[in-house]
Amino acid sequence: MKTMLMVISLVLGSTVPCPGQTMVLQRGSEKFPVRELPDGGRSVVLDGRTYFLVAKEDLAALSAEAEVLRALVTKNDTLFAKHDALLSHYARFEESAETLVRKQESQIEQAESINKAYNELYNELKRIAGMSPWSITGGIGVQTFDTDARIMGALGFGYQHWTAQYQFAQNYNGVLVGFRLAL
Repeated sequence: MKTMLMVISLVLGSTVPCPGQTMVLQRGSEKFPVRELPDGGRSVVLDGRTYFLVAKEDLAALSAEAEVLRALVTKNDTLFAKHDALLSHYARFEESAETLVRKQESQIEQAESINKAYNELYNELKRIAGMSPWSITGGIGVQTFDTDARIMGALGFGYQHWTAQYQFAQNYNGVLVGFRLAL
């Protein structure tokens, strides 16, 4: 086909019809009428196919432009391949991230379940062992004043680490506030 275009361009380059004349392309003994197109170009039908006739100068310019466009298409194909590879990497990364998020959500559910079970166990243990933040305290002791010894009692209550007691004995009353430290 390239050869055919060159032949056609050589013919056109050397033959320009005068106005009113019909241009004819001859191949061997066959003659083919050349049609004038509305945009100033020409075309001819050979073997049932339409060919557009181009001058040699225009053909060189079109060939150069085709080479530039071919290089641009090659560059864009390379760029599209890189973009496709990048999108593939992003898709794999997104899939890995979603898998990680699902695993972490599962681990969080397990940790919350374990924490809830430990809290229930701790509360049950406190109930069974009688570990309440509130307590009632009582006691009996001996107090000495100079040489006089008296028996005294104490009643009180406690909340967590704090205690308050009322102390009493014969001719004696007192209040004691304190705190408890675990060892």
